[in-house]
Amino acid sequence: MAGPVDPAASELVYIFIDYSNVTHEGSRELNIANDNFNVDLNRLVITVCNGRKLGGVYIAGSTPQTAPTPLKDELSWKRAEHHGFNVKTFPRNASNKEKKVDSRLTCDIMLTIRKNPGILVLVAGDSDYSVPLEEAQRENWEVEIWFWPKGKSKHFSNFPYTSLNFHYKSFVYITGSKSKCTLEINSDVFKSWKWRNEPIMECYCALNLLCQFHWVNNTTIHLYFDNEIHLKQARGWLTKKYPMLLKEQGKASKSAKMPQNKKITEDITDLPKQNTSDPLDDQYVFVDLSETRSLSRTLFSLYSSQKSVRAKFSHPCKLQKLTKMASQKMPATSELVYVFIDHSNVINEGPRFRKLKLTTDFFNIDHNRLVITVCNGRRLGGVYIAGSHPPSEDELWERAKDLGFNFNIHPKKEKEKEKKVDAQLVCDMTEIILDKTPGILVLVSGDSDFTVPLYKAKEKNWRVEVWSWSRAMANDLMEFPYAYLDPHADSFVYITEPDSKRSKHSLEITGMSWRWKNEPIMECYRALNLLCQFCWLDDTTAHLYFDDESDLKKAEMWLSKSYPDLLVDSDPFLIVDLTKSIMLNK
Repeated sequence: MAGPVDPAASELVYIFIDYSNVTHEGSRELNIANDNFNVDLNRLVITVCNGRKLGGVYIAGSTPQTAPTPLKDELSWKRAEHHGFNVKTFPRNASNKEKKVDSRLTCDIMLTIRKNPGILVLVAGDSDYSVPLEEAQRENWEVEIWFWPKGKSKHFSNFPYTSLNFHYKSFVYITGSKSKCTLEINSDVFKSWKWRNEPIMECYCALNLLCQFHWVNNTTIHLYFDNEIHLKQARGWLTKKYPMLLKEQGKASKSAKMPQNKKITEDITDLPKQNTSDPLDDQYVFVDLSETRSLSRTLFSLYSSQKSVRAKFSHPCKLQKLTKMASQKMPATSELVYVFIDHSNVINEGPRFRKLKLTTDFFNIDHNRLVITVCNGRRLGGVYIAGSHPPSEDELWERAKDLGFNFNIHPKKEKEKEKKVDAQLVCDMTEIILDKTPGILVLVSGDSDFTVPLYKAKEKNWRVEVWSWSRAMANDLMEFPYAYLDPHADSFVYITEPDSKRSKHSLEITGMSWRWKNEPIMECYRALNLLCQFCWLDDTTAHLYFDDESDLKKAEMWLSKSYPDLLVDSDPFLIVDLTKSIMLNK
């Protein structure tokens, strides 16, 4: 539950729009082909703002990788940018799947909620956004969801919700469709209007009709209606409002323009750049919608004067030479290392590093040893782990908690798509970037969704590293200093396949009753530079697997020497001994 209302709350409305989500789910909701379904972003903003004072608009979307961007999308984004909205688009991947859009909006939300509490409006239905929205509520922000009913996630049940089904006629328009009744308008006046759809949209909205039209060419448009009555009403409205449009063909004056008292496009007023003491103020857009509901209104665009600062990458890591180096000078930093682990990405991609024919059920990561590997002797500031919650991995999360790591698990059912994990890490990264003295941010993941917070970290003078499996490293992440996990896998990977057929030789150990009983086994394999493979038969008996007899003998000797009391009921191994070199710096 959110805390008490902040008396200094700004009451400004900040709107975040997932354009791809809105258009895709909208076409499905209204049963309209996606190619013909369009959203007027400015009218959408006016609709959800509902007469309140606007603080900023943030829009994210995607573009095809192998095909030209659809003209309807390109025009929507250009017009949004013209209005001063913050617009960012990302190319889809080779499978035409959208990447980075959710991360971008999540990062924008986390930056915005550092301002005086106001009203946060999300126009999206993806459950990934529930993570930053919950954080906004904790910061005393009011949160609203506006979206299509069929596309709204069940995770949004605790937030105030408004269905777009009640308002879509004010911002949706259909192109290319045909109806029984058609009104043709042919006028050279259209050439003088930058946003020529506006008078058409205004007409349909005034009549409370779904906007449907088709541009035949630059001067001719077909307006579609379901019946003759609506057509006559539209003709009458246009004749009264814009008489120059219905003048006889070719007789419109070349200088004929829209009357100044009937503006279609918004007037843009550019304010001078202003310095601000708030380092979070990357960009603001202010719109006063409280006085009038007409489309003629003034937008103010304000950009902070701060410029991004690139940093030279340099650190004492000797495990593997980082293959990408920046070339700029780096300000003084805390030199603390903050590690962010996408557990699901590491686990799912891990079996491929040696082409193991192995399911993720038997492929395991020792988080403590993974952190030791990527930290490489440097001072640790904190560890943040996000993942889903299969029952078989409960012990992993318990151990991470015992070590003092910050972890968040988001339950998912079997065969269900994982949600909210990336958003959780983006939120964690953004908070650390903004709250801590610049240090070293280490991402353990190969997912390109994380490029957004990584670039933000560099802007805030953080040094960035990416660690991932070689087969899973996204090309976009290679823009940062990076290293592969593959050469160091023996340090933190262990296989728990029962009755392993991979190894011909096994060693049985019995009598152990330690809390973290995998530790001496992991330590043994690590000392012998072998991939750890074992299986617990019961609570006290384990089988250790080896490829040859000599490795088995070496392991037996190592265990006898290092843990002579291994087969008795004792507890000679403490987890703190393993982690004391990188104790959390609190």
